[in-house]
Amino acid sequence: MKKFYISIMLAAIVIAGITASINIKNEEQPENIFASNLWSDEVLNNSFLADHSDSVVTGHVIKILPSRWNTADGLKPISTGKMASSKEESEAIQKENVIYTDVLIKVDKKIKNNLIPSVIIVRTLGGQVGEEKMIEQDDAKFELGENVFLFLTKEDPFTDNSVGTHYRVTGWKFGKFSVTKDNQAIRLDLPKEHQKIALEELSNSIGAQ
Repeated sequence: MKKFYISIMLAAIVIAGITASINIKNEEQPENIFASNLWSDEVLNNSFLADHSDSVVTGHVIKILPSRWNTADGLKPISTGKMASSKEESEAIQKENVIYTDVLIKVDKKIKNNLIPSVIIVRTLGGQVGEEKMIEQDDAKFELGENVFLFLTKEDPFTDNSVGTHYRVTGWKFGKFSVTKDNQAIRLDLPKEHQKIALEELSNSIGAQ
């Protein structure tokens, strides 16, 4: 799964420098951070996504929690006003300055990993805390009440998941399907021939794992 995160890590390093620069100019200005990463055609292969996932489920969104900074108290970290002088320092800065949003999913069907809890937390990068905003264009987006089909991984290089308290969508937004009332699984950000698949066909293409 690490290959999925390489490009966003590079983008985050650049963002960290921009963020520090903004803080130097005006500590009171809200930050709008835009990040986008590249993706490979491997995300078009549902078996590949399943193989690289800890769990595969269908479910529905029951709650979207308030966004938080990746700090102990969930508040914005105090900026030192210094620009990063190395790649390592930039990586440390960006990890301290991540905003994330947790989404509660009620699991309706367990397709891979029968031991997954009936209610899970899926963590997405981005969100808004006060006037501070972070937008991650290529991460999965959720709506309250939405029915979803999810490929999930416990791996999370952006926020602490040492005790396995949450999941992330495998392959960014490409590991999340919205499920329609007529049982179609859709991903609109893909080439047309890959945007829609019958939910039963999608489930069967993965098989019991």
